Amino acid sequence: MAFCDRAFIRRKLKDFEGSLKDYTSAIELCNSTIAYSGRGTLKIETGDYIGAIDDCTKLLHVHKDWYEAFKTRGTAKMILQKYNEAIVDFNKAIKLNPEYPEAYNNRGLAKIQLGRKKSGVLDIKKADELKLKVSH
Repeated sequence: MAFCDRAFIRRKLKDFEGSLKDYTSAIELCNSTIAYSGRGTLKIETGDYIGAIDDCTKLLHVHKDWYEAFKTRGTAKMILQKYNEAIVDFNKAIKLNPEYPEAYNNRGLAKIQLGRKKSGVLDIKKADELKLKVSH
């Protein structure tokens, strides 16, 4: 866990190289689920979208109900303009956690890119409602 904690702090401090090394060390030492998730997010932040998809896929082989991994993988796919594949991942994240605003928001954005504006806007509104619900 120490490597994961330090990797998270380094990522927040924009020390992406140090963060990547720490997440990788955590994975090598104990095949850490948290490390795969964190490294996937880091890879999106640094533009390694294929790497993020790979990390999330490895994580989901072990933990099929890790909704954040579906959202992260969907986000990487969306950036790569694989909108239909991204929507599949966002649907899985929402099924596992119906109160997950980021998954609704990103699914809405992907739908809009596919020309499904009405459905996409409904998802974004749902995300906003969930965010308001949490803040109260």
